[in-house]
Amino acid sequence: MMDRWAVGAVGPDGLGGVADVAEAQLDLVEMRYLSVPIGIRSFRLPNGHRTPTDLPALVIRLTDGAGAQGFSLLWFQQPSQVTLVGAGLRYLGGEMTTGIRDLAGLDRAFDAATRFIGEHGVAAFAASGLRMAFEDLICRRRRVSLADLVGRRRDRVGVYRTGLMLQSSIDELVQEAEAGYAEGFRAMKMLVGKPDLEEDVDRIQAVRGCLPADVVLMVDALQGWDGAETALRAAERFESFGLKWIEDPLRQQDVSGYRELAQRSPVPIATGETLFDQPDIEELVEAGVPYIVGEPERVGGLRAWMRTADRVRESGATMLPHLYPHVSVQMLATLRQDEVWLEYVPWFDHLAVEKLSFGEDGTIGVDAGPGAGFTPCPDALDRMAGGPWIRIDGR
Repeated sequence: MMDRWAVGAVGPDGLGGVADVAEAQLDLVEMRYLSVPIGIRSFRLPNGHRTPTDLPALVIRLTDGAGAQGFSLLWFQQPSQVTLVGAGLRYLGGEMTTGIRDLAGLDRAFDAATRFIGEHGVAAFAASGLRMAFEDLICRRRRVSLADLVGRRRDRVGVYRTGLMLQSSIDELVQEAEAGYAEGFRAMKMLVGKPDLEEDVDRIQAVRGCLPADVVLMVDALQGWDGAETALRAAERFESFGLKWIEDPLRQQDVSGYRELAQRSPVPIATGETLFDQPDIEELVEAGVPYIVGEPERVGGLRAWMRTADRVRESGATMLPHLYPHVSVQMLATLRQDEVWLEYVPWFDHLAVEKLSFGEDGTIGVDAGPGAGFTPCPDALDRMAGGPWIRIDGR
């Protein structure tokens, strides 16, 4: 079977490669530190850390010998995390100077480089970011979108907006929900996890009550509840609101707890965004979790995320992307599963050249421009950057 990811292969639309695979050797690997304004008041996460008002992030840029470029974006909760992954990128970037010309070669290099230090955590973020940039480069060299390279199955996908934060008052929640509906959003996700469960109930009731009945509502507990019984009590109190799912009610490693929730919760469960390993994700699927959330920056990049989505679908569950709306819409366009949901936050809109196309029906269009969906705007990069581009390929 033809490898559509090979730079010189012929794509499903008949486009030939710009050059032979041998001419795609990388010439330059760089990263740049960013601080992205997100417009959200800081609040305390269940792990005790406060959220930043500016999101720490890294942009990766690959340039090949013909001048073609590929990009990816990694985001983090704390500035110290971006420093750690930056060190990982410097380490793995040095492995990209040994004549790597395709994704198979990249995988072999990263496998060898992480054999001693391990492939999870910092190494997973770094390797995923470099793979995503290489995958984007392949699409750009082929002059084709990620969706069309892999095989487009839909031109629009359902979208929900994440917001309605814990620190907002009920009046602010209602105002935000009504504004979201006026903007065209027909699905929204809000955060729950107040110390008093009845306060969560009041907040959901206020949001549910200010929106038309056909608006889809989800909630996210940020892995904050202390066990299945606590989560089950919440699910039973939330049942009357017709929620699409409760996301991350427990720590994602609590497989037994998720198994119990999958069997007993009157509201469907979603989780998985902080996992790295395919076996860990499969454990959740086998436990009966109907919605699996995955991050390409953890699971190994865009190809790896889509392969995981295929396995999740074959097991009877539904795969959900986490953030990355500009890239996630491209991946969702290729999935064989019947139900697709794009999570939208506006944080990266000013950073990306691409403009997302929202419809009045609560869907978003799939762009056909070349690449994986994210091209950083040079002016925005300069405004948000904490310094210049840093070369990390060791040359």
